[in-house]
Amino acid sequence: GIRKQRRPRKYLKMRREVEMREGNKFIAVYPADSYSVSYSINFPHPLIGKETFQVELTNGSYLKHIAPARTFGSREDEQAMRNMGLIRGASRENCIVLTRDGIENGPLRFSDEFVRHKVLDLVGDLALLGKQLLGKVVADRAGHAMHTALVSRILRDKSLWDEVTVPEETEEHEAPRRSEAAAGSSL
Repeated sequence: GIRKQRRPRKYLKMRREVEMREGNKFIAVYPADSYSVSYSINFPHPLIGKETFQVELTNGSYLKHIAPARTFGSREDEQAMRNMGLIRGASRENCIVLTRDGIENGPLRFSDEFVRHKVLDLVGDLALLGKQLLGKVVADRAGHAMHTALVSRILRDKSLWDEVTVPEETEEHEAPRRSEAAAGSSL
Protein backbone atom coordinates (compact mmCIF):
# COMPACT_ATOMS: atom_id res chain seq x y z
CA GLY A 1 0.00 0.00 0.00
CA ILE A 2 0.86 3.66 0.03
CA ARG A 3 1.66 5.37 3.30
CA LYS A 4 2.07 9.11 3.76
CA GLN A 5 5.47 9.93 5.23
CA ARG A 6 6.03 12.49 7.97
CA ARG A 7 9.05 14.11 6.34
CA PRO A 8 9.71 15.19 2.77
CA ARG A 9 11.77 12.72 0.74
CA LYS A 10 15.44 13.57 0.21
CA TYR A 11 16.98 13.28 -3.24
CA LEU A 12 20.43 13.53 -4.79
CA LYS A 13 20.14 16.27 -7.41
CA MET A 14 23.00 16.23 -9.90
CA ARG A 15 24.93 19.50 -10.17
CA ARG A 16 27.36 18.34 -12.87
CA GLU A 17 27.42 15.55 -15.40
CA VAL A 18 29.36 12.32 -14.97
CA GLU A 19 30.30 10.28 -18.05
CA MET A 20 32.05 6.90 -18.13
CA ARG A 21 33.22 4.85 -21.12
CA GLU A 22 34.67 1.39 -21.43
CA GLY A 23 35.15 0.22 -25.01
CA ASN A 24 31.74 0.44 -26.68
CA LYS A 25 29.95 0.74 -23.31
CA PHE A 26 28.77 4.09 -21.98
CA ILE A 27 26.92 5.45 -18.98
CA ALA A 28 26.29 9.03 -17.89
CA VAL A 29 24.11 11.10 -15.64
CA TYR A 30 23.27 14.73 -16.41
CA PRO A 31 21.66 17.42 -14.23
CA ALA A 32 17.85 17.46 -14.44
CA ASP A 33 14.86 18.30 -12.26
CA SER A 34 13.41 14.80 -12.60
CA TYR A 35 14.63 11.20 -12.75
CA SER A 36 14.73 9.75 -16.25
CA VAL A 37 16.55 6.93 -18.01
CA SER A 38 17.45 6.35 -21.65
CA TYR A 39 18.98 2.91 -22.23
CA SER A 40 20.21 1.19 -25.40
CA ILE A 41 21.31 -2.41 -25.88
CA ASN A 42 22.68 -4.35 -28.83
CA PHE A 43 22.68 -8.15 -28.58
CA PRO A 44 23.63 -10.49 -31.44
CA HIS A 45 20.39 -12.45 -31.08
CA PRO A 46 17.78 -12.30 -33.88
CA LEU A 47 14.99 -11.51 -31.41
CA ILE A 48 16.86 -8.72 -29.61
CA GLY A 49 19.36 -6.79 -31.75
CA LYS A 50 19.27 -3.05 -31.02
CA GLU A 51 16.68 -1.73 -28.61
CA THR A 52 16.30 1.65 -26.93
CA PHE A 53 13.87 2.64 -24.19
CA GLN A 54 13.31 6.00 -22.49
CA VAL A 55 11.25 6.61 -19.39
CA GLU A 56 10.69 9.39 -16.89
CA LEU A 57 10.36 7.73 -13.51
CA THR A 58 7.34 9.51 -12.07
CA ASN A 59 4.27 8.31 -10.21
CA GLY A 60 3.54 4.75 -11.27
CA SER A 61 5.76 4.63 -14.36
CA TYR A 62 8.19 2.11 -12.83
CA LEU A 63 5.43 -0.32 -11.87
CA LYS A 64 3.68 0.01 -15.22
CA HIS A 65 6.59 0.12 -17.67
CA ILE A 66 9.63 -1.43 -15.95
CA ALA A 67 8.80 -3.85 -13.11
CA PRO A 68 7.10 -6.51 -15.31
CA ALA A 69 10.20 -6.86 -17.55
CA ARG A 70 11.84 -10.25 -16.96
CA THR A 71 15.51 -11.11 -17.01
CA PHE A 72 16.74 -13.20 -19.92
CA GLY A 73 19.38 -15.72 -20.81
CA SER A 74 20.16 -18.46 -23.27
CA ARG A 75 19.23 -22.10 -22.91
CA GLU A 76 22.92 -22.95 -23.57
CA ASP A 77 24.13 -20.90 -20.57
CA GLU A 78 21.45 -22.02 -18.12
CA GLN A 79 23.11 -25.15 -16.70
CA ALA A 80 26.55 -23.56 -16.41
CA MET A 81 25.03 -20.65 -14.47
CA ARG A 82 23.18 -23.02 -12.14
CA ASN A 83 26.42 -24.96 -11.54
CA MET A 84 28.10 -21.67 -10.48
CA GLY A 85 25.33 -21.05 -7.95
CA LEU A 86 23.75 -18.31 -10.03
CA ILE A 87 20.12 -17.90 -11.13
CA ARG A 88 18.86 -19.84 -8.08
CA GLY A 89 15.48 -18.14 -8.17
CA ALA A 90 15.14 -18.36 -11.94
CA SER A 91 12.09 -20.08 -13.38
CA ARG A 92 10.20 -20.16 -16.66
CA GLU A 93 7.69 -17.71 -15.12
CA ASN A 94 10.19 -15.00 -14.19
CA CYS A 95 12.82 -15.38 -16.95
CA ILE A 96 12.88 -15.33 -20.73
CA VAL A 97 14.71 -18.38 -22.06
CA LEU A 98 16.33 -17.63 -25.41
CA THR A 99 16.84 -20.32 -28.03
CA ARG A 100 19.12 -19.85 -31.05
CA ASP A 101 16.40 -18.09 -33.05
CA GLY A 102 13.59 -17.21 -30.65
CA ILE A 103 12.27 -17.73 -27.14
CA GLU A 104 11.27 -20.94 -25.44
CA ASN A 105 8.67 -19.51 -23.09
CA GLY A 106 6.90 -16.65 -24.87
CA PRO A 107 5.18 -14.42 -25.42
CA LEU A 108 7.08 -11.29 -24.43
CA ARG A 109 5.33 -8.90 -22.05
CA PHE A 110 6.59 -5.93 -24.11
CA SER A 111 8.04 -5.90 -27.63
CA ASP A 112 11.15 -4.28 -26.09
CA GLU A 113 11.15 -6.29 -22.85
CA PHE A 114 14.90 -6.95 -23.04
CA VAL A 115 15.94 -3.30 -22.82
CA ARG A 116 13.24 -2.62 -20.23
CA HIS A 117 14.83 -5.27 -18.02
CA LYS A 118 18.19 -3.49 -18.38
CA VAL A 119 16.44 -0.31 -17.15
CA LEU A 120 15.15 -2.35 -14.19
CA ASP A 121 18.72 -3.48 -13.45
CA LEU A 122 19.97 0.11 -13.66
CA VAL A 123 17.27 1.52 -11.37
CA GLY A 124 18.03 -1.22 -8.85
CA ASP A 125 21.76 -0.54 -8.97
CA LEU A 126 21.20 3.23 -8.61
CA ALA A 127 19.18 2.52 -5.46
CA LEU A 128 22.58 1.87 -3.86
CA LEU A 129 22.91 5.68 -3.75
CA GLY A 130 20.61 5.55 -0.73
CA LYS A 131 18.41 8.33 -2.07
CA GLN A 132 16.50 8.72 -5.29
CA LEU A 133 18.39 10.48 -8.04
CA LEU A 134 17.31 13.65 -9.79
CA GLY A 135 19.12 13.48 -13.09
CA LYS A 136 18.94 12.14 -16.62
CA VAL A 137 20.73 8.79 -16.92
CA VAL A 138 21.89 7.67 -20.37
CA ALA A 139 23.32 4.18 -20.84
CA ASP A 140 24.45 2.15 -23.84
CA ARG A 141 25.35 -1.52 -23.24
CA ALA A 142 26.44 -0.59 -19.71
CA GLY A 143 25.62 -3.54 -17.40
CA HIS A 144 25.85 -3.96 -13.63
CA ALA A 145 29.61 -3.28 -13.38
CA MET A 146 29.27 0.15 -15.03
CA HIS A 147 26.06 0.93 -13.11
CA THR A 148 27.79 0.34 -9.79
CA ALA A 149 30.94 2.18 -10.93
CA LEU A 150 28.69 5.19 -11.59
CA VAL A 151 27.21 4.87 -8.10
CA SER A 152 30.71 4.76 -6.59
CA ARG A 153 31.80 7.80 -8.59
CA ILE A 154 28.75 9.81 -7.51
CA LEU A 155 29.13 8.89 -3.83
CA ARG A 156 32.88 9.53 -3.87
CA ASP A 157 32.59 13.10 -5.23
CA LYS A 158 30.04 15.06 -3.23
CA SER A 159 30.65 18.15 -5.35
CA LEU A 160 28.64 16.46 -8.12
CA TRP A 161 25.30 16.72 -6.33
CA ASP A 162 23.18 18.51 -3.75
CA GLU A 163 20.83 16.87 -1.31
CA VAL A 164 17.37 18.32 -1.88
CA THR A 165 13.91 17.74 -0.46
CA VAL A 166 10.55 17.80 -2.15
CA PRO A 167 7.74 19.05 0.10
CA GLU A 168 4.49 17.06 -0.06
CA GLU A 169 2.66 19.88 -1.79
CA THR A 170 5.24 20.14 -4.59
CA GLU A 171 3.92 19.10 -7.98
CA GLU A 172 5.79 16.15 -9.48
CA HIS A 173 7.37 18.26 -12.25
CA GLU A 174 8.47 21.20 -10.09
CA ALA A 175 12.12 21.51 -9.18
CA PRO A 176 12.78 20.54 -5.56
CA ARG A 177 14.34 22.94 -3.09
CA ARG A 178 17.84 22.53 -1.77
CA SER A 179 17.67 21.09 1.73
CA GLU A 180 18.57 23.31 4.65
CA ALA A 181 20.94 20.62 5.93
CA ALA A 182 22.78 20.37 2.62
CA ALA A 183 22.99 24.11 1.94
CA GLY A 184 26.61 25.14 1.98
CA SER A 185 27.87 21.69 2.90
CA SER A 186 29.04 18.69 0.97
CA LEU A 187 27.35 16.24 3.35
